[in-house]
Amino acid sequence: MLGCLVAVAVPLAGFAALILASATPTSHPIHTPGAAEVKAHEYIDRRPLFDSSLPAPTMSLDDLRCAAWQTTETRACPDAAMLARQMWTDATQAPQTLYVAVHDICSTLDSQTNGFNVEYIGSQRTLTLHCYSAQPWLQFPNGTGSRAQSSIFLIDVSTQAIHTGSVSVFEDDRVEQLVGDDSSQTMLGIVTIT
Repeated sequence: MLGCLVAVAVPLAGFAALILASATPTSHPIHTPGAAEVKAHEYIDRRPLFDSSLPAPTMSLDDLRCAAWQTTETRACPDAAMLARQMWTDATQAPQTLYVAVHDICSTLDSQTNGFNVEYIGSQRTLTLHCYSAQPWLQFPNGTGSRAQSSIFLIDVSTQAIHTGSVSVFEDDRVEQLVGDDSSQTMLGIVTIT
């Protein structure tokens, strides 16, 4: 009798563990104690990224477009009007706005499990763009063996609630899983808020 129970219980436990390990949790915005939520907007245009270096955050949309251009081109940037027609065409320069280029993990386009939110901690003068996604702990190969090329996405961040001065800007890439989360934080740059 005991042998029959073990023979049934072990495969059931293994099956249950497999189901839990392959389940995708619900993704959600990241909330840091003491941080204030900051208004931000994502633009749908993508810019290819051939290496891992992102353009530094800036208060100038023209400067960011040129820096993004130079991640894939060796020649000098075209004039600002031409760049505006080629990338992030819906974006316009606005007062009290910080322009930040982020990796494509932040994109909410075509995704039910990706998102981003932005927080500011005044006492530390830090602004963090949390790029979050949800994935199962156990993933099965899809058989293609290929990886999509990385892209740059533009996020504009309101600086209305941030006092003038230097602010450190970070990108926090977070993958939520049922069995522990993975998080890696990268400093994108230091910006002077005017």
